[in-house]
Amino acid sequence: VVTQPAYTQPAGCLYCGGMGYHMPECSHPTQVALRKARQEKTEADKKTAAEQAEFQEDEEMGEAYNSGETSAFCDYVPYRLAGNKAFLEHPDPVTETSVLGAIRPPPITHKIIIPRGTIQEGRLTNVQLESIFYACQQHEKFLPDKR
Repeated sequence: VVTQPAYTQPAGCLYCGGMGYHMPECSHPTQVALRKARQEKTEADKKTAAEQAEFQEDEEMGEAYNSGETSAFCDYVPYRLAGNKAFLEHPDPVTETSVLGAIRPPPITHKIIIPRGTIQEGRLTNVQLESIFYACQQHEKFLPDKR
C-alpha cells in the first residue's frame, strides 16, 4: 500500500519531476504560496493570542485599580538597604509609582567612605544614603567616547 502526502497536484509537475504529487519542500509556486500563507496565519494567530492575553491583563488591572485593590503608587523601600539596622529609617513617607516598585534596582557595587558619625548620629537616612550610593556608582562609568 502506497500512501501519498497530504499535498496533491495533478501529475506531471515540472518542479517535482513529474511525480504526481508535491512534497512539502517543493518549489512549485502553489506550494511556496501555501507555505507562506500557513506561516503568516500561524504568526497572526500567535500575535492575536498575545494581544488577547495583554488585553485581558489590562482589563483585570483596570478593574482592580477601579475597585481600589491596587494603587498607582506604593510605599518606597530602599530595596538594597532594607532591613539594615545601621541606617536610620526615613521619617516621612516616600512613595513611588507601582510600575517602578515592581522593578528591582541594580546591586550597589560602589565602595563609599562616609564618616562613621554621619551614619551613627542619623544625619542621613536610608533613602538619602541609597541615592548617594547610586549617584556615586554612576559617576564611576565612562561615556561611550571614554570621557
